[in-house]
Amino acid sequence: MRLLEDVRVLDLTNVLAGPFCCYQLAALGADVIKVEVPGTGDLARELGADPVLNEKRMGTSFLAQNAGKRSITLNLKTATGKKIFRRLVATARVVVENFRPGVMQRLDLGYDVLRQTNPGLIYCAISGFGQDGPLKDNPAYDQIVQGLAGVMSVTGTKEGVPLRVGYPIADTIGGLTDNMTASPSGTFVTADGLLNIAANRQEQFETLCGLIGRPDLAGDPHFKHRENRLVNRAMLKAEIEVALANRSAADWAAVLNAAGVPAGEILSVPEILGHPQITERGFIKRLVDTPGTQRDVTVVRAGFRLASGDPHVLTPPPELGADTRSVLKTLGMTDDEINSMQTEEIT
Repeated sequence: MRLLEDVRVLDLTNVLAGPFCCYQLAALGADVIKVEVPGTGDLARELGADPVLNEKRMGTSFLAQNAGKRSITLNLKTATGKKIFRRLVATARVVVENFRPGVMQRLDLGYDVLRQTNPGLIYCAISGFGQDGPLKDNPAYDQIVQGLAGVMSVTGTKEGVPLRVGYPIADTIGGLTDNMTASPSGTFVTADGLLNIAANRQEQFETLCGLIGRPDLAGDPHFKHRENRLVNRAMLKAEIEVALANRSAADWAAVLNAAGVPAGEILSVPEILGHPQITERGFIKRLVDTPGTQRDVTVVRAGFRLASGDPHVLTPPPELGADTRSVLKTLGMTDDEINSMQTEEIT
């Protein structure tokens, strides 16, 4: 039995933070029903590098975090749509939404209303700035959040402008930047590829100098002490990169880590997805012949593991509204009723 096998989750979320949350629940076995706007659905269906899939409303951004779910379309602005949603709520344990604060209340579908239908309902509202405070109604774009949170103040260089982290860090988990409080710490050029080094402790720096064939750097007055290395970090970086130029990033990473000096390659997404650390741990799942794409889709499993078996999804991401009819029939609705709602653009 999967951990959440008997739990129904109604997923009203869009784009990333909410869908990513509900994807974790689907991986644990929950029956996640994605409730989408008729005709358009989740905005992520149109996002991604493949224009063909975007046109089919099966964009790669959507595919990445919606496997294992069912999709129905329902216009929550209509009286009938609200009524059907409340009937669904009666069958569910969890509702997850990431609208701006107040939207569900204006639809008369807020927690206080829904718990009258289902007193045991777990209601999760995801928002960028919370449900109160002066910024609660602001659009929570990831880049804006990064700027407000101070993330962009510690990226980039003094000569340039602040830079956002390259992926939507605020919408997912967290991230790292080059450490400006230690040296040598950051990204270094090698004979082949970029190498991350974080030799923050004195003994790590001295070991690094020996391994790259430059033990003299450890005694150089410009670099001998931590404070000197911070002041002269650019000079030290140049000296280290000259020494690193005779081997690849992969080679240096192996040598440095074996000696206790933290280091790692800078990898692209395809490179890390093919890395043995990922493949050998079964982190990737291939879903064959995904509907609406006519191709296999690769997704990652949940980011945690269980002794009883790794959580994973069983079905591919759904086409828009693919399960509307079957789900509504579980509520006792007839084909004629469902056809009528489709004609009226309620579903």
